[in-house]
This record gives sequence, C-alpha cells and structure tokens, in this order.
Amino acid sequence: MASECGYTTAANIKKIILGVEKNSPYDNDTNIDFQITRAERIINNAFAARYTVPFTTNISLMITEITNNLAAYLIMRTIYTRDNVNVNKWVTTFKSDAEDAIKRIMERKEILVDSTGAVVAENEQAVESTTQNYTPTFNVDSDLNWAIDSDKLDDIADERD
Repeated sequence: MASECGYTTAANIKKIILGVEKNSPYDNDTNIDFQITRAERIINNAFAARYTVPFTTNISLMITEITNNLAAYLIMRTIYTRDNVNVNKWVTTFKSDAEDAIKRIMERKEILVDSTGAVVAENEQAVESTTQNYTPTFNVDSDLNWAIDSDKLDDIADERD
C-alpha cells in the first residue's frame, strides 16, 4: 500500500528514522505508508484554505520535507513516546519543524514553490471575508467609543406594543 498523495515514500522515512530497530512495527513499508498518509491528510487540511489540495504535479520539495517530518514524528512518537511522562524532545522536534514550516507558508513569510521552482498558484476559491475592503458608511467615531443604548430593551418592548 502506498500513501494517498505520494508526497514522500517509505524509503525516505527509513533514511530519517535510521535508529529504529529491526523487527519493530515500522520495519515494513505498510506501517510507514499508513503514517505517511496521516501526515499527508494533516498537510492537506492545513493548506486547503489557500491551495488546491492534494498537490498532484511537481510536488513541492517543501511539502515533501513537511511530510517527512510529520510522518517521522508520528512513527517515533508511537515507538518512543507512550505517555506524558516519557516525552522525548528530539521526537517533538520533527513535529515543531513541520508546524513552523506550515505556519511560515500560510502567513506568507515563505513562498511555496513546486519541484520545478515555479510558484504554486493559490486557490481562487479560498474563503474571503464578506467585509474585506469595506468602508463603513458612518465612519465617524472609534469602535472603542461605541456603547449599547442604556434603554435598548425598553425601545424593543415599545416597538412590540
């Protein structure tokens, strides 16, 4: 079984987690592909608001790197970190590196490019605010000075009568 999106391969992950013992649950590609698929789903969810996912052609090397880090984290967490007491900081580094990369891209501090070096086009169907670029009609006073009418409930009751 290969991963759903093909962002990385079990062979790449095996290079990252060299210290995993033979005969562990992650000594076979099927279990590694399962964790890669989980990582791909996390990535697709993170980038769905801005890009068309899954990324299908000329997959960005940064997407591959994020997938490698997340999949390695998921595998190593399963093997070495079994409860809150036994947290290995070097394992969580994989996760934080992936999260930081996603954050930098989504905050537009870095540009996502595909494997050819072309900028990955943003999704034109991305969610936008209905008040984006809206200028209020009566922009007279600061929002901080707004107040609720002290007899608002009385006014509402009077309208009902």
